[in-house]
Amino acid sequence: MKWLFGTILGLVIVLVFLIRKEYREVSAPLNIEAQPTKAILVSKKIKPLSIVGTRIVDSDGKDVVLKGVTTDEFRYNNIYKDMDDLKDRLSIAKSWGINLVVLYLQQPKKNLERVDEIVEISNWATANDMYTLIFPVVHQADEVPKKDIHLKKEEVHYSPLGNNTQNILDILSKKLSNNFGVLYGMGVEPHSVDLDKLYDQQMKLIGVVRKNSPNSVAVINGMVWGYLLEKYVAKPPPYPNILYDLHRYAANRDENIDMNRCRLPAEYVGKMPFILGEFGGVYSEGFGSNRDLECISNFLATLKDAHIGFAMHTLDYSSALGLVKENKKLSRKGKMYEKFLLENYRDN
Repeated sequence: MKWLFGTILGLVIVLVFLIRKEYREVSAPLNIEAQPTKAILVSKKIKPLSIVGTRIVDSDGKDVVLKGVTTDEFRYNNIYKDMDDLKDRLSIAKSWGINLVVLYLQQPKKNLERVDEIVEISNWATANDMYTLIFPVVHQADEVPKKDIHLKKEEVHYSPLGNNTQNILDILSKKLSNNFGVLYGMGVEPHSVDLDKLYDQQMKLIGVVRKNSPNSVAVINGMVWGYLLEKYVAKPPPYPNILYDLHRYAANRDENIDMNRCRLPAEYVGKMPFILGEFGGVYSEGFGSNRDLECISNFLATLKDAHIGFAMHTLDYSSALGLVKENKKLSRKGKMYEKFLLENYRDN
């Protein structure tokens, strides 16, 4: 009997050891570059996208018009003050008919601390019938050194050339590889940089993302503040599923207002697959001014017939740019956008 009791005791000890070992392994924190998260694909509306000619189509071959909002609060704050508040605001915009959330990532090194946030919002958006465009915005050398904070605006160079852009896109495209609702941007509003070097780095970034998410759509913002695509006309990227993103305003920074700019660029319509990722106002008269709304209205009047996607800047009421105020009521700009979407895309 003693030997039997000893055998049973030994088995119990081994079993307890194995259970505790398994628990420790399951409970251990995952490495930031660990396994991809499973997308919450409960929406039949969110399907993999492809670029066919100048059209955006889903996996059923149906044309898709991307209608979105950007998020300045998410862009500039390290950690969004209240993730539920962000989701509430996005839900308001969704009631108008948006199907795209543009997540600008402004702070290079801090982006690596926000991976869980970005994944959470991306999966939440997919589950709520919206695509997500993840768009890093970085300085040329990853960040402006403290001693350069007071440089003039034109001396602060933005571009997707920093290593941190590559790192964040690599990590996110791994973790979101099962979420077919995510598009990846290759740097927002690059300017004051060598265009050949910029082009080469953008192609490198696309290769990084495609290694993890082979069929994803890569979004390239126009050069010189998102304005020009000539470089890509002359030298088309050697990848499929490339979508361009243009930003068009009546005036850049402190330039004189030119209302002739408040129209779709005829040189690209029907020739390049693009969305209008930002459009409208002016700095000198203020966003939300009458001239700003007039410019926005001119763009909106031509978007539907052209079957071109767009995103309104910005969802948050951090300034007069905002669509939804802090009290969750709509600004003048927000009311205009809501009316446009409900009148033109109610059934889409």
